[in-house]
Amino acid sequence: MRWQGVRALLWTAITPEEWRETCRLWSLELTSERVAAEVEEILKIVATKAAFSFAVTQESIQFMLVSLDAKPQLVSKKALYDALTLWTVGPQSQPRLAFDAAIRILDLSQDPGEAAQALRQHQKGVYWFLGDYFQELSTGAENAGEASLAYLQLGASYSDWPTRVVSATSLSKLALCSDDHMRTRIHDFFRHLLSEPGGEGGFPLLHPVMHLIERVSAQKAALRTRLATEKEWAPQELKVLAQEHQSLTNSIKNHCPRLPAHFFPLGAESEALIALAGLSGAKK
Repeated sequence: MRWQGVRALLWTAITPEEWRETCRLWSLELTSERVAAEVEEILKIVATKAAFSFAVTQESIQFMLVSLDAKPQLVSKKALYDALTLWTVGPQSQPRLAFDAAIRILDLSQDPGEAAQALRQHQKGVYWFLGDYFQELSTGAENAGEASLAYLQLGASYSDWPTRVVSATSLSKLALCSDDHMRTRIHDFFRHLLSEPGGEGGFPLLHPVMHLIERVSAQKAALRTRLATEKEWAPQELKVLAQEHQSLTNSIKNHCPRLPAHFFPLGAESEALIALAGLSGAKK
């Protein structure tokens, strides 16, 4: 019944010292036999408090890490993903801490067995999370883009096939929402993946994404060439540009459902032209 004491302490913990002591007691409880419902309830209480207190986010991350390290098979995939999402975009969000937690989870290891299998499933979810919330993480955490790229490349290269596919899918989201430099690097990496044994059959998603990357790059190059002429834009040119902007946005959204509200696949330099095209169309 000691875990019930931990549960009671969680509701009353206020100071960082009280949180750390409660987490220490919880880590000791995890060394004994526990059931999933008990672990889930503890993590739910911590998440509830983290949703209303900026200061509790760090403590809730520690509770999750301790639980995953000791008994990953007792933590549900939904509980982990919901916690990562809460830390990233919740009312008391701290994207930098969320990103650090994601990387620490990917660095966890377990001896072969049930716990190792459960941890691999959690890590697969983290790879998916890095792609889903790349925009928020890269804004809130310095070097999140480079670190995400490195970890996702490792996941796409050396994990089991389901995790490799998830990692490649997240890399697709990074490529389609990032700057030219990262997009080119990911495109080259995809070419490498497809050249490996089993790559063509194992990564069916990559060819469509690579074609879309090439299309974005070609259209951006064409826009830069046109801007270099410094000539006035005709209404028909603006219309074609706006149509291509919308077409690219729709195509990218098929791979990245969580695109930001103001997204310009042709780059920031297209924003004013797209707005001008809208004004031009409104006058007709």
